[in-house]
Amino acid sequence: MPATIRMETVELLDPSSVQAEWAQVAEARPQMRQLAQASSARGYVPLETQNAVIGVRYRAEAAGEITAPPEFVDTASVQQMEFEIRFRSLVMPGTANQAAIATATISAGENSSTYEAFLEARNGNFNQITEYTMTGTRLTQAESWWTALVRCLSGSCATVCLGAVVSCTGAWAAYLLCVLAACGVCGTKCAACATCNCRWWCSWAAGCCEQ
Repeated sequence: MPATIRMETVELLDPSSVQAEWAQVAEARPQMRQLAQASSARGYVPLETQNAVIGVRYRAEAAGEITAPPEFVDTASVQQMEFEIRFRSLVMPGTANQAAIATATISAGENSSTYEAFLEARNGNFNQITEYTMTGTRLTQAESWWTALVRCLSGSCATVCLGAVVSCTGAWAAYLLCVLAACGVCGTKCAACATCNCRWWCSWAAGCCEQ
């Protein structure tokens, strides 16, 4: 039986705070540093404008406790879930290429999972986004998180939302702000769904999207 969600909120984080905290987050996570180095090696530099970053937080609370499946012995139940995603826009001087480093964290109770990726829209074409992650010290192409997110948008959100995925433009932060404006809560929940990856402790709120 699906969980009853008693409360859910979506909050657009203050860009100046996201920008100020980015260096601290990157310093604490080796993979973030590696993604920054790999993107620099490809010719990308951080976009230095006021709206170069974007951060969104989603919180949900169930009407009752969500208990772990039987195979998870001595695992505490959960009732609240929090998801946060942050993007930093990158540009390649002299080209229309747009890219971003993304970090997404989802947590509930004692459980937490973080996904970090480099996303590239060659020639500014957000209809053909390539996703990369770090495999050891190598930047490797992936088809997981972003694919799951778009698949969720097409199956769960309004047609106007899916249209925004194709039609919105600009640097990554501006692009995502445009998409979220069209998609509302559904768009943020799809990002949470892709990050949750069908884990029991977050799928009750975010849904089940397999990477």
